[in-house]
Amino acid sequence: KWRVKGTIKVTASLAGVNLVWHHVKINKSIVTQAMGGLKSVEVLSYDASTTDSTTLPLQIASIKVHNPSTISIQPLGQLMTHVFSNGYSMGWMRTTQNISMYTGDNVLELTGPLN
Repeated sequence: KWRVKGTIKVTASLAGVNLVWHHVKINKSIVTQAMGGLKSVEVLSYDASTTDSTTLPLQIASIKVHNPSTISIQPLGQLMTHVFSNGYSMGWMRTTQNISMYTGDNVLELTGPLN
């Protein structure tokens, strides 16, 4: 289940004209089948290593999300996701900064502690 909450700016392109709405409030829960519910997500890189025995392992990932819509959401804020591999929890990861979701390909950098 994904939850999006906050105030956003919405931009839509119609016949080459950009329509912009500011301060749009959103509070929406969306049920998906994890990342399978997002049809075009590609993991560009993933690393779960650490440099020494005193540091907790850290997950670092770069993913590409394709937005096929003509609507962009900016700013979307910081996103957080629970990562699983073969049915086991790998922990939570979040984007390293507040993000916007533009039309087309969006590359997101995520990080979080490894369980």
